Amino acid sequence: LMDGTNTRVWNRAVLPGVRCPHQQWAMFEFRPSSIYPFLRDAAYTSLYDFTVGYSRNWTVFTPDVRLPRDFWTKRREPPLLESQSASGAPVAAFISACSTPSRRLDYLRELMEFIDVDSFGKCEHNADVPPEFESMRNRFNQKEAMLLQYPFTIAFENSIEVDYVSEKIFNALAVGS
Repeated sequence: LMDGTNTRVWNRAVLPGVRCPHQQWAMFEFRPSSIYPFLRDAAYTSLYDFTVGYSRNWTVFTPDVRLPRDFWTKRREPPLLESQSASGAPVAAFISACSTPSRRLDYLRELMEFIDVDSFGKCEHNADVPPEFESMRNRFNQKEAMLLQYPFTIAFENSIEVDYVSEKIFNALAVGS
């Protein structure tokens, strides 16, 4: 099982030099082919017996999601509409890829003209991670703990592509926003 973009872009040595006749290779990938066009290249993907990822055209379709173990069994109350964040903003955003085909920052900037948004990412940054969350080593847990403070989360993809859904929407759903 090999990471598609890691194998192609960053570490071509990951592919074994010899492939045993009985061995099957699978590529998993959750990055969009709009950013990594070689993921649509049959010459590359045909190296693998199976493809696993967000596209329904691949052998195994699965979203890029890391849900809490109790996601399907524990009822989560959504955050109160009256913001619980320290700043009083009802909306949180974590956007660090500033130049994207989806133009999500245009929407964010316009939204910020009408409602307070705490933007923790590199783009439109106007809020810092509170000290009580800064010490958390696991960034997924840190983001989840912070999102619990907000009734709304900006979860715009950086790419526009059929079937492509990253972890962003699932992070928001996991905390009830």
